[in-house]
Amino acid sequence: MPSGFGAAGKQPAPREKGRCIAHGGVAMFPRLMTKQPPSEWTRIANDPAFLELKRARRRFTIPATIFFLVYYTALPVLVGFFPEIMKTPVLGKVNAAYIFALSQFIMTWVLCGMYVRVARRWDVMNATLLARLAPSNVTTSN
Repeated sequence: MPSGFGAAGKQPAPREKGRCIAHGGVAMFPRLMTKQPPSEWTRIANDPAFLELKRARRRFTIPATIFFLVYYTALPVLVGFFPEIMKTPVLGKVNAAYIFALSQFIMTWVLCGMYVRVARRWDVMNATLLARLAPSNVTTSN
């Protein structure tokens, strides 16, 4: 097979200045071909209030995720490396491993409650941002 041909033995479609002749001259990457004003998404993404919203979310989600993963990983690690400590009876025949395992359910609900509380602040920040950036000519109907 001659070089320059595709896997099916066909020569690739010729291209002219970013346009594929095989597809009727439609520009393959029109945004790369012309300078266009930034989109609404770009304008929002670069807005300081949006950047603060992203920072606020990261300030909670990253530490909460790390805590969650460490807390849930701790049980099998403690049982595996410190079985005698985890076998220690705490309440009758209930040992430390069972107490720790049950505490994970409580921790999940507490973490969920914390998330709901902080997410309300994010909702307010988001609504404020959208109200400020919304075009004035857009009307909403009920």
